Amino acid sequence: MRFEDWDVLLFPSGTHDQHVPLREYRVECHAVADERLDADDNSAAPLMTSFVPSLDYDAPFQISVHSWMPKRFYYAPQPGSHQVDHVQMWQIKVIVDGITQCIETFNGDVKWPKVIPIANMEPPINKDTPQPLHFPHFHEQIMTDTNWSPHDTVGRIKIEISEGYAQIKPDDLDTIGPFRYYKLLNHAFFNFQPAPFKILQRTGVAFPSPRLESHILTLRGANNLVTLPYAFQTATVRNHARNMSTSSVSSRQHSSPYMGPGGPPNTPHFAEAPPSATAWNIGQ
Repeated sequence: MRFEDWDVLLFPSGTHDQHVPLREYRVECHAVADERLDADDNSAAPLMTSFVPSLDYDAPFQISVHSWMPKRFYYAPQPGSHQVDHVQMWQIKVIVDGITQCIETFNGDVKWPKVIPIANMEPPINKDTPQPLHFPHFHEQIMTDTNWSPHDTVGRIKIEISEGYAQIKPDDLDTIGPFRYYKLLNHAFFNFQPAPFKILQRTGVAFPSPRLESHILTLRGANNLVTLPYAFQTATVRNHARNMSTSSVSSRQHSSPYMGPGGPPNTPHFAEAPPSATAWNIGQ
């Protein structure tokens, strides 16, 4: 999904098609307010939602987070007001089926995209093998839930992108242990609702679908159609016949995201521009 220059994609992991992102259906934008911020203003943020075909339950997957343009912090220090131990950061939080599986923080000079395959908030498999991100279980009750909420997390994959700061010295950023992250602003939320592809078709979310085809829109009248040679017409019909798909994802899964031929393809980097100087009152 994409909001402005933010672009978030889901990829399978450890499969032959792990370089191909999951397809997205019925993308919508909502507005949410976050009362957990450490700043009093700008609590509203965009929440993007979409449906994606399910992978097998507990299958490893990866997330690619990218910004197509240089991304500046909304809060930037005014000259003389920035404390030396306030390090501005980006934070990416991954919530799967209501459980936080991963939290990553990056400096302001981060080079996008960032591929996130690790569930660093869960205990490792062993001392040398971290846990991969695990695909959520599909909850059947969403089929009968009349109060579908765009910000719900049950059975979904939710990515939060925010900016904030930590009270640590910049030189200690790579060596210091756990630190508190002060969230100042949510830039965007991306909430993916996985479901089996058959269900997406049956409910009219994915095409081809009997429900969608029962409400076909006419783009041009029959009297405006161009008459083509018979051989061309039959070839067109034969080559473009559509069949209902039983699955849109590969069922061949491996136990670890590190066993496959590689992660999602890299995207060209860009030169970061310095942030503009706007009000940042946390140093006072």
